[in-house]
Amino acid sequence: MKKSLVSLLALLFVLSIAGPAFASGNPFVDVPAGHWSYAAVKKLANEGIIDGEGDGSFHGDKTLSRYEFAVMVAKAMAKSDKANAEEKALIDKLSMEYAKELDGLGIRVKALEEKAKKLELLNTVRVRYQDCTDKGVSTYDDFHINLDTTWIYHVNNNWAVTVETELQRQFKYPDTENVAGWDAQGEQINAKGNLLGGKVTLGKYQYTPGYGLVVDAKANGFAYSFGDKVKTTLTYGHLTESDYNVSSNANLPYKAAEVAVAIGETSNIKADYQIVTDKSVSGQNNKYAEIGFDTAAGNLRFEAAAAQAKVAGDSATYRSYYSKLQYKAANPSLVGSHDLFIKYHKIPTNAAANLDESENPGWASSVGKEQYSTPMNVSLLTDQGFKGIHVGFDYVPMENSKFSAWYMTGKNGTNFATDLKVIRAQMEFYF
Repeated sequence: MKKSLVSLLALLFVLSIAGPAFASGNPFVDVPAGHWSYAAVKKLANEGIIDGEGDGSFHGDKTLSRYEFAVMVAKAMAKSDKANAEEKALIDKLSMEYAKELDGLGIRVKALEEKAKKLELLNTVRVRYQDCTDKGVSTYDDFHINLDTTWIYHVNNNWAVTVETELQRQFKYPDTENVAGWDAQGEQINAKGNLLGGKVTLGKYQYTPGYGLVVDAKANGFAYSFGDKVKTTLTYGHLTESDYNVSSNANLPYKAAEVAVAIGETSNIKADYQIVTDKSVSGQNNKYAEIGFDTAAGNLRFEAAAAQAKVAGDSATYRSYYSKLQYKAANPSLVGSHDLFIKYHKIPTNAAANLDESENPGWASSVGKEQYSTPMNVSLLTDQGFKGIHVGFDYVPMENSKFSAWYMTGKNGTNFATDLKVIRAQMEFYF
């Protein structure tokens, strides 16, 4: 008896949900009496926007199908140039209610199209395998699938809002990197737009000054960029403890300035300077400077950069170096396109380097990231450093996809005393 009752209730619940869905999908189903559409059409008919029932009136005393409503809405749309602001708003509301039926009549709803144009949805699904060998022993492997979703809403011609979030599942450990279902909620939340002849960014956003040798992370604050051939970017915000990986240094004030100068059509020079207030050392500042250049010739592209760091509480100066040579460029829209690359890094202990959280899900502190990345913090960097090469390729096997593989080998740790090898293979799908 109880089972029968439960089954009956479940069936009624499903039908209560499915009923309206089926009705809205059939253009010849009657619109229920009392629906707001009747009053709306009657108002438009009384004001001469809709012909109504042939005599210029609409009584609304009999039910009409969604198709019949769509025909009247189409007539109202044809006379929208004669409508006032209130009537146009009513026509827009009706056109969105009966958009499917209007589409069946071959009539496009401009309001819906304009709204669709304003919203961009960018998704990347990535399947990655990665293995790291430190001191000749495998110390970490990472095998996961990841969904990165980015919404960009164009508020108007000058401003846009971006929201990015990630969902990740480990193949070996399904619950890992899956707190409350998400790997990173609010990976980016920002507004970008034109202001005072330049461009401003407010919120949390991807920030990579120069060539990413000093910092490559999500900044929290604001940035203002101006200039064309000589582009200047000023940034102010705070780094979180996850950026520094030290709980005592939460919400660190961060200031930066970057200049990029175009040299001809294919070359650039970039320089940047960062100051981080280190609360753990009596409010002293950690200071980082980077300079580099990039150039292209035919299918070859080359870039190189050098950086130095002065860390609070340490009198030494730490210098790091980076270079990259790439042949061709993989384009996810072009099947068969590919590239080959080789990189070199020398990042001594206590020198600043890449800081890309998205490339470091769950890694141990002594393990390198995509380009072997080490955050800008003296207490964390005392046991880190890297010198070595990084070779790999990208290939597009099908439209809107990319396969990547690379191998990194070098010396890790203080005085580059430990062998380190990392191998990665991944497939990405874009939609």
